[in-house]
Amino acid sequence: MLLFKTLREKCRLIENLCLEAYQVSDTADAKTGSPLIEFVTNSYNLTSLTLISFRLTDELALNLADSSNKLKYLNSSRSPTLNGRFLRDLGHSCKESSLKTLIMRNCYNLQEEEVMELCNSLLKGRFKSIRHIG
Repeated sequence: MLLFKTLREKCRLIENLCLEAYQVSDTADAKTGSPLIEFVTNSYNLTSLTLISFRLTDELALNLADSSNKLKYLNSSRSPTLNGRFLRDLGHSCKESSLKTLIMRNCYNLQEEEVMELCNSLLKGRFKSIRHIG
């Protein structure tokens, strides 16, 4: 996560970030992912974040979605560690979020009940900003 510490210090005006991880063995949880959260929180222009094949935990994914009031696009595709629990919490915690697009393609551990909970939240109007789920 040294990369995100460097980005936070050197690239504060970044608007779009797309990274793909290769051979990442460690899971990025809330503790080890704190430089990532700090980067997103302190990048005031960041509107799009793509983290392909990062081993994100559900807690970290929720923190990412909650950490910026300008983030409109979040792509956590091919994350083998997401089970979808953050989707349930996202539907309850981000009522006024700026997040419009949430992409989670090929996250094979996503649980159907968690995805359904997010869909129910959308139908009940709890998560009004979301426009696209993939």
